[in-house]
Amino acid sequence: MKTFKTLSILLMIMMIASCSQPKPGQPGGDFQADSDQPVFYLSELPQLASFEIPPEITSRYSKEAYVDQLKPADDYGKLYPYEGKRTVSADMFWDSSIYGLVDSKGRIVVDPVYESAYYIDPDSEYLYLAYPVDIDDEMAENPYSAETAPKKIAVAKSSGEWVLDGLLGNWVNYSEERIIVISAEETDEGFRQNFKAYDVDGNFVFNGEGYFNGFSEGLGAVTVYGHGQGAGQTDKTWMQYIDRNGNVVIPGPFYTAEEFRNGEALVSIGDEWETARFGVINTKGEFVKPPTMGWDAQKDYYSQIYDYNVYHDNELQGINDSAGNNILPAEYDWVTIDQENSLAVAGCYQDSCCYIASLPSGEKKAIDGKATGAYFPGGGWCAIEHAVAEGDKKVMSLVKGEVEYDFDYTGCSWLQCNFIKDDVFSLCYWDRAGDDSPLLNGSWTDIFDAGLGKTIKSFPRLTFSHAASDGIYVLQRQGSNHLMVFNEDFEPFFPDGTFEPSELTMFYKLAEGVFQVRTAFCSGLIKENGEWLIRVNTSSTD
Repeated sequence: MKTFKTLSILLMIMMIASCSQPKPGQPGGDFQADSDQPVFYLSELPQLASFEIPPEITSRYSKEAYVDQLKPADDYGKLYPYEGKRTVSADMFWDSSIYGLVDSKGRIVVDPVYESAYYIDPDSEYLYLAYPVDIDDEMAENPYSAETAPKKIAVAKSSGEWVLDGLLGNWVNYSEERIIVISAEETDEGFRQNFKAYDVDGNFVFNGEGYFNGFSEGLGAVTVYGHGQGAGQTDKTWMQYIDRNGNVVIPGPFYTAEEFRNGEALVSIGDEWETARFGVINTKGEFVKPPTMGWDAQKDYYSQIYDYNVYHDNELQGINDSAGNNILPAEYDWVTIDQENSLAVAGCYQDSCCYIASLPSGEKKAIDGKATGAYFPGGGWCAIEHAVAEGDKKVMSLVKGEVEYDFDYTGCSWLQCNFIKDDVFSLCYWDRAGDDSPLLNGSWTDIFDAGLGKTIKSFPRLTFSHAASDGIYVLQRQGSNHLMVFNEDFEPFFPDGTFEPSELTMFYKLAEGVFQVRTAFCSGLIKENGEWLIRVNTSSTD
């Protein structure tokens, strides 16, 4: 109303002014005699484009005006979770969303009532549904605390059939045709978990106490509370492996136990991290590599399972193969291995030397120029960062065999190289400034095809974010949270005008052909052709 009054007063002033002044084109109407400067008069108000906030699409599966429970039915098709409401805390420290369910035609099946709603399996066949719970004072001060009150949770098939309902827990995992309901609590003895496992039809299989995240190759590592590894040690935890029916098949006891890969898993024995010894077991619990390695004897947990691993000697690094044969002596400050392509890169900080080695021969080639770092972005290519002697020039090289491409990023804070597919990379030039810059104080991304040896696309003020799925790539506008989505040819993924006048702030692939999106004014589910499955105004908050 205040805006309307202001406009009314402005119009009255303009009308009075138009009556008291000569009109354009009449004597004395184009110039004032005392200034010889042109005078412009507004003869009519400009026409402003109308603006509408996207409305909620409210077609419904049922005749009820509001539905707060999933009612199983045979003809839903596939159900999709959608973001129907957003809430922000009073101090703006955190926000959350409330979700509902729609069918394949975008009809509301359940209104926004779930604190969480998402698929838990790779095939998007099972939905995890959690109802909101009251947040106590302590949790309100730290919403990311582990001391979360149990939630009322359920699991349903995406076709609308109940699997589990009315359970209490903290979260649910899906692992090798087992649905695992996990509860966690803070006790006087520390943070503890317990779990219940069900099959895909909701039948109870087994339960247990301890940290358990799921299976790998039919076996799962579980923490056992209150059992030490020696006489009288009753206050320590240890680990063992169970099968998909909850039977203990490898009792350990292990200090740490990792997941199985290709029939082998890295474990350790001992009472504390500094004195634990690491080895590799098979699915029978037999050591195929004895537990003789200390915690600092591998670059990461799984390195001893691979063909080659990094070893240390007086804080310098080298490479051995899985049989313990030396390939490169420990003469380098850092070593990185590309297992997939049997390559390694090693460097020394003192003289800025960098080498690319072929494995298993260990034959190495020195990289020309001083190298300040190197890594494998993917595809068998090595990215080497140089500090060129003359001036402050900075160069990054992409090297593969005898092929090398150099990229000058002088004036940028950083050049980030991301592998996309085949021989295609994104080169993100961060925070460039200078008179010779195509973008003042800007960042941009080049899509470089190393197979063709040229840049195939350039995106000013965009930086590569991530690959949302095969053939779908997300870039982010510099200095904002706005996203742009491209197809495998780096052309716009959605038709022109799909999100006008707002811009994307969230995008991910929800299921085949359906994407979860959020803009400044709305959120919802959309198809590749720009057709909305459901769109809800979520710009307002509680």
